[in-house]
Amino acid sequence: MSLDQDNALSIYTIYNHPSDYPGEFVCRVWRIRGDCMIADQDLFARGETLELVRSQLPPGLQCLGRYRADDPKIAESWV
Repeated sequence: MSLDQDNALSIYTIYNHPSDYPGEFVCRVWRIRGDCMIADQDLFARGETLELVRSQLPPGLQCLGRYRADDPKIAESWV
């Protein structure tokens, strides 16, 4: 299933050393519209440090940080 990117909210989630990239920080984009939430198939960014991955995000985003209920591998999310 895919979502029309123009009509979806994009959330950029940065993960701290996830199991599929254990030595890196990676960013995945989640598309949300209504009650449907889908992750892009490709990684948006990856790097050895959180700062490197942050530098690859589109300008103008706001950091949401992370919540206690988030997966421990989530470093932060941006909208």
